[in-house]
Amino acid sequence: RAQCHPVSANTHKRTPALAAVAMDCGDVVEMPTGGKAMPGNSAQVLLHMAGSLGDAETQIRGLRSLQMMLEFRPSQQLALCSAGAPKAVVVAMAAHGQDAALQCHAAVVLASLAQGNKETQAEVLAVGPVEPLVAAMRACLGGGAARAEELHASCAVALAALCEGFPEGAQQICRTGGAEAVIEAMRLQTADGLVHERGAEFLAVLAAACRSPSPASGSVLSGRLAAEAVEAVAAGMSSYAEDADVQIAGCWALRELVLTGGEAILELEPGTWADAIVNAMRRHPAKSAVLERACQATAVAAKLGDNPRSQLFGLGAAELASRALQLACKRDRKGGMCVGCDALASLGLSADEGSEEVAPELLEGGAVEAVLQAMRTQPQSAALQESGLTALASLGRGPAGRGAIRQAGGLEVVQEAHRSGLASAAALLRAFEQEASAEAAPLPAPPPRDETRA
Repeated sequence: RAQCHPVSANTHKRTPALAAVAMDCGDVVEMPTGGKAMPGNSAQVLLHMAGSLGDAETQIRGLRSLQMMLEFRPSQQLALCSAGAPKAVVVAMAAHGQDAALQCHAAVVLASLAQGNKETQAEVLAVGPVEPLVAAMRACLGGGAARAEELHASCAVALAALCEGFPEGAQQICRTGGAEAVIEAMRLQTADGLVHERGAEFLAVLAAACRSPSPASGSVLSGRLAAEAVEAVAAGMSSYAEDADVQIAGCWALRELVLTGGEAILELEPGTWADAIVNAMRRHPAKSAVLERACQATAVAAKLGDNPRSQLFGLGAAELASRALQLACKRDRKGGMCVGCDALASLGLSADEGSEEVAPELLEGGAVEAVLQAMRTQPQSAALQESGLTALASLGRGPAGRGAIRQAGGLEVVQEAHRSGLASAAALLRAFEQEASAEAAPLPAPPPRDETRA
């Protein structure tokens, strides 16, 4: 999912009718059944497209052929870019701006050319694909346009492919209004959650790219825009609460946007987006992918401050995160155990670093037992042990927390982690030792008797 694969729509699937055979290195498409693609090698296809620019059907057949060749990625990405495919796609989009079917095909080809390849990302961006993609989305924002949902989803996928791990692409997209166009599309009422799912994936990719260190990118995703994106994502998660894929994409987007938006996110009412995260866990208690993305979002949101953290507690995030961690243990999902521990560690934080008070919801919701279960499940995983120790340090700040850890047999788990060479276990052990020393210390001697007064 992190790769933002092309959306599942009729134009994006290879059906038997479209299953032309790409020979050898993927540069030749044989004559398909029904003539729905253009036969020939890449040079022939591009030449035919250039010679019949005014014929939309010819352009669509050419785009289908290019997409078939791109199924041999990455070998064909560089070859097609060198042959001029990105420019041909952009020219076709400009020549048929009102043809939604053509725009859908073009968006998928652009996504396939750029996806996961920084070299081709740069080559595709150089021909200016962002403007026609944004124009195609805006042309369908009025509603009622044929294939509008498919078009919006396809364009969101293409924009994500152009900026994934590529700050320069994120910069160009933000400056051209790509983020606003996707957010506006997400605000429309749609038949299913496809636009919201793909839109949230794009926003997650964009936000992550905007945080990448690059002198050229700067802070291209403004706090205002990040806040608007958070609201759109949360609204989509609420509208399609039973759609697990929308919840997965939404939690991913919220995590990335909160990390990028910072202070601007605090100005929003935290109940709206915090509720979206918690409800995703509550409505999909057996979906590991949903729970893990929600735990990641919880871990980041809880670090924003006491207000978001108290909202999460009030909505039941502590108990739900503990259950998610227990399920990850049952299914032996190391990644799920790590993010579950991270969520509980963040929920255990306090604005006052010297505070020894731990929220009772954490101790009563089974958080300590869940963390220890995870650490016992995979004792050889250093990453999981570190996550577990961080969570125990957060949960065991005060006497009540340390008592809960000791009662659950956690002291032995921490000692074993220390014997394994994990330095973070040492500080936790010292806290237990200091507490034990204080309990074992003799009572202070009474003051000397005042003989004169006697």
